Amino acid sequence: MQFILAAAAARSELLMKKFELQRQVKIMSDIPTRCVDPVVKSCINCRYGHNVYPDWVETLEDLSWCTIETYCIYGFDRGRPEDEPTYEEFKEFEKRLNKLYKK
Repeated sequence: MQFILAAAAARSELLMKKFELQRQVKIMSDIPTRCVDPVVKSCINCRYGHNVYPDWVETLEDLSWCTIETYCIYGFDRGRPEDEPTYEEFKEFEKRLNKLYKK
């Protein structure tokens, strides 16, 4: 009886490891290969961006005149040639801006 219980426990542990490995592979396949917003490169609003606040910032009011350093956790903000926007992306951005300012 103990052998059966030990075998079932080992099998369930192997299944848990398998599911965890599959989850990690899925997460790794979701990583982008270039900047998500190549025209504006707004790392503050990107889920892959990181904000660095000065040490003296303690409250929300301190942020009003604060300069925030931002960077991409994957390095897409460092001027790689593949992260430069294409002509189509510029045109799409101009269309969106024109819609905003025509109102």
